[in-house]
Amino acid sequence: MTQFTRPDDSPLPVVLTGTAAAKFKELITRSTVLVLGGGIRSLATGLPGAA
Repeated sequence: MTQFTRPDDSPLPVVLTGTAAAKFKELITRSTVLVLGGGIRSLATGLPGAA
């Protein structure tokens, strides 16, 4: 479940559940990694067995 909030953290009447919530979470997670400059290569180097 993903619930959206206002800047003061009060909840909005908008909620995502199920597949929509999972896809939204994946989008936010991937975009955060890319914005921070890590990209996929930096993620892979931290995995066990990565070259």
